[in-house]
Amino acid sequence: MFLVHSRLPKELLVSFEAEFGPYEGEIARLSQEVRDEASLASKQAQKQENELQAIERLEAKQHRQSWTKFKKDYHASKAEENNRHLEINRCRLEKKRFEALDALSTYTYQKTYRQIRKECVPERFLTKQHIDLGTVENQDKIACDIHTFIRTKLEEWLEGETPELQINDPTLIITISDRLEKGAQGMFLWVKFQLYTLLHKRSDKLILAALNDLPRDLPETFRRILCRYTEADDIDIGREIFRWIAVAKRPLTVEELREAIGTKPLQETWSDNSYINDMKKAMACCGNLVFIEEEQQTVHFTHGSVKQYLLSDAVQESLSKHFVDLRKADGDAGAVCVTYLNFPIFNQQVARKVDNSISATDITTTVVKNSLPLGQFANKIALSLLRRGDKTGKSIHHLLKDAAGDIDVNRQQNSLKHYPFLPYAKQFWLEHTKQGIDPYSMKLRRLWRNLIVEASWRDTLSGVPWTLEDWENRAASVLQWIVEQNHCSLAQLILGSDVELTQPKLLIFVKGAATRGHARLIEISLGSEKVSQIILDLGLQAAAAGGHLDVVERLRNAGAK
Repeated sequence: MFLVHSRLPKELLVSFEAEFGPYEGEIARLSQEVRDEASLASKQAQKQENELQAIERLEAKQHRQSWTKFKKDYHASKAEENNRHLEINRCRLEKKRFEALDALSTYTYQKTYRQIRKECVPERFLTKQHIDLGTVENQDKIACDIHTFIRTKLEEWLEGETPELQINDPTLIITISDRLEKGAQGMFLWVKFQLYTLLHKRSDKLILAALNDLPRDLPETFRRILCRYTEADDIDIGREIFRWIAVAKRPLTVEELREAIGTKPLQETWSDNSYINDMKKAMACCGNLVFIEEEQQTVHFTHGSVKQYLLSDAVQESLSKHFVDLRKADGDAGAVCVTYLNFPIFNQQVARKVDNSISATDITTTVVKNSLPLGQFANKIALSLLRRGDKTGKSIHHLLKDAAGDIDVNRQQNSLKHYPFLPYAKQFWLEHTKQGIDPYSMKLRRLWRNLIVEASWRDTLSGVPWTLEDWENRAASVLQWIVEQNHCSLAQLILGSDVELTQPKLLIFVKGAATRGHARLIEISLGSEKVSQIILDLGLQAAAAGGHLDVVERLRNAGAK
């Protein structure tokens, strides 16, 4: 039994060696391969782990750097914002002493009132930083100043050989003063309008009737002034004047306003026949809601409240013909500027010569147009023709020389000084067309495009702030200007053209618009279907950082993450 058990392991060993011996080398080789693969897998896993750790360290470093930069930028922006607020507060404090009078009266609406304000308003109004109009003491002070203003104005109108105010009953002047003081309720502007209303009454009876029916407040005063004009031509001229004053990028001179009103979108040529002959008479269609500043000859609303009234829902509902829609008026102004700059007369290089055989019937359309400023000599020439009874027009050349002196007609014709609206149109046509000129025809859009892409126009008239080469290459400076100005029309032109924008340039556009919260520019860029996912994501980050929730929502709807 013991012998059997001792022999069994040896037999098994011999049997195993006999069976697997031939495969021993192969088994050893496979075993080594398994060990090598396990070692390789271990090293690969270690490498991946090291790479992940390196990425995590890099991301952590970037986060730390971003956080440090954010804190630095945040503190810098806060400091800048604080400085800006300090400057704003300083400016506000500087203007506080005029706050009450500017709110209640006109601001430099005429020279006389400026003198009265300077000479008659007590010093306490000029030095007091803040005026509480609710106190009885201050109400009494304002009432005293209104009394001084009324008395001074009435004295001025009653003095002189030809007084402006004519009355038969001397005691009526006391009634006028008392009624206006009682109805003023602290409003200098209200008093001013009532005074000028009374000035144009033709009898004591009409003056008393007006005093018995004084408007309660400024809106009612404005409404009555506008209701005086019922003729269609008067209403149209008044509305155009209101619209241009409301949207002008700077105050327009009388002559600039004259040409702006007389030029219509898509008008073919410059024509003096379409321009108003006497702007001061035309401005009478606005009542005394506008005035001409004497020194610069610029046209303004009498007070800021006039513009607010013309933009209000009350005017839109009851006096719709006088209502000013700012966006439409701005677009119309842009159409006029584009039309004006495309007049052929501004692109002609060879001056026309005056025809000495001009007919008498063309005196106002040809002679004045080609040689002399409109209105300056036309009346004198017309008067001479009338007195001579000349129907052939043979003596017109001599009349021109007599009226104008020895003027070099050809030299004057070459000058652009006879086109006063040209500098304004050249400077502001782009700004007036920011939101597009879609309501107008394709022809006007072509004229607008000419001012941008055609070198002959760009160099002389359009005044665009980039070179033609920059525009054709879609330079970054052009894109940045469009974004900074929020110019939707130019954005549509660039993104809709055949010139492909590179992704870095699209990034400049989208990120810049998102940073500034220009929602419509974002919509235009999304409509181009050229924006990549990474640009959408970066735009979303910029919009979120700026707190522009509407832009964030638009970008998220477009797939930004």
